[in-house]
Amino acid sequence: MLFIISPNETMFESNPHLSSMPEFEGVTDAQMRFVSFYSDWRSPYSKLEKSERRMRAMDAASLEDDAGVDRYISSYMQIQGIEEEFKSIDSMNNAIATLRKKIDNDEGDIEKNSKTLISTIKNKRVLEQLINEYMNIQDVNITETDAFSTIDQYHVK
Repeated sequence: MLFIISPNETMFESNPHLSSMPEFEGVTDAQMRFVSFYSDWRSPYSKLEKSERRMRAMDAASLEDDAGVDRYISSYMQIQGIEEEFKSIDSMNNAIATLRKKIDNDEGDIEKNSKTLISTIKNKRVLEQLINEYMNIQDVNITETDAFSTIDQYHVK
């Protein structure tokens, strides 16, 4: 992750340089924790669908209202160098969810929707692999257990 998230210190104590970054001027500790959990490609939540990722990141950061954080999310993704790719993955996740719903509800041309679904999933995996190579990390399938155990060590109670 770009920044250290400690259960015993604020984001600003763990990352003193954070206060001097104009991209994050005005961000609170809880907001920055949320932004890190939500936006970081190395976050255990990075492969979740956008709304699920947002909900889990808010819970992990103990953030009750995410108003005003979108500019910090954008800045965080820009710093990682994957903003457009992450947006593309979110779009693909939305398309996958829509196609699955159509198939489940027997809407439209099932064969065509199935082929499009398979193609979209393959393209998403290719893009994820490219990001992993760019970020110099291995592609890891994080299970629910892994995700929770990883986040729990950071969760501020």
